Amino acid sequence: MPRTYRPVEAKKKRRKKGLRPLLGLVLALMLGVITYVVAPYGVELLEGQSGDIARQLAQFRVDYGERAPDYVAAFLLWIVLLAILAFAAAVTIGEDPEKEVFKYMGPSPADRDKQVKRLRRELKDAKQRDKEHKSS
Repeated sequence: MPRTYRPVEAKKKRRKKGLRPLLGLVLALMLGVITYVVAPYGVELLEGQSGDIARQLAQFRVDYGERAPDYVAAFLLWIVLLAILAFAAAVTIGEDPEKEVFKYMGPSPADRDKQVKRLRRELKDAKQRDKEHKSS
């Protein structure tokens, strides 16, 4: 039973985009600036929600400095926004087009279980074709 070889046309390699890491760094810095500006308003809003939270933040300011809650809130907000941005980037990237070539190559010769499974599937398909051929 001969194996069918399906040649795949070699794709031209695209030029590497060297500025993408720099773009990511600039985007992270911009998010940092935005969170640095927005965080004090968030802390102020949080203080207005509850007297207990206001007392805890006042004690935190006494222990660590006047702007410490703003810095902590800015850092936490920055981490959350970076995580959302990374997730959105991962979702939009999609699947690697070069993975399709590996489907046609079949399993690795070192993986005997997958080799046996592939051979059994090919044998089953051959029997099915023979059965269809005899019935027609």
